[in-house]
Amino acid sequence: MTAPRVSLVLLIAGLAACGGTPEPGPPPVPPRVESAGLGIAIAALPEGWTVRERSPERLIFTRGGGSLVISLGDEEPAGVNLVAGVERRQRVIEAAGGRFAGSKELVTPWGPAFTARGRLPEAAGEVEELTVLALHPGGWPRPLIAAYRYPLEEGVTARRSRELLDLLAELEVSRAGETADPR
Repeated sequence: MTAPRVSLVLLIAGLAACGGTPEPGPPPVPPRVESAGLGIAIAALPEGWTVRERSPERLIFTRGGGSLVISLGDEEPAGVNLVAGVERRQRVIEAAGGRFAGSKELVTPWGPAFTARGRLPEAAGEVEELTVLALHPGGWPRPLIAAYRYPLEEGVTARRSRELLDLLAELEVSRAGETADPR
């Protein structure tokens, strides 16, 4: 036998004597994404999402050609009115030449939330936007707005809705954030 073959045989024999290949380690921990300015965190960023921007005013994530912007709405001292937020979203979509496709009420750990869905024209073609308007998990007097815009494809709505809701299921109050809205 030549030297390389002897080495390979000895390596295989050594691995067999040690019990084979080592056990794989634990899976990687998904990253936590904090925003003290928004007072929120994504506890474990779901696979497939990438952080594009992190600023005190917004978080921007991307996934499969889509873009998700999480921000806060204007302060509402009399109480956050999510239905009025949906109506404002409808006006914005229609003013941009788009078609409003309706809304649905959701239940979250922090209270009710609403979706607003519409289709908008863009230079590259029509896109769909799914926006979730929710009460802030920290009780701030401002709505939390998550607007997910993605290319329009056959059967895209259900898949993109699930992607957005999976990410929002990881939403919690930021450890680094204030206990009350700093504005």
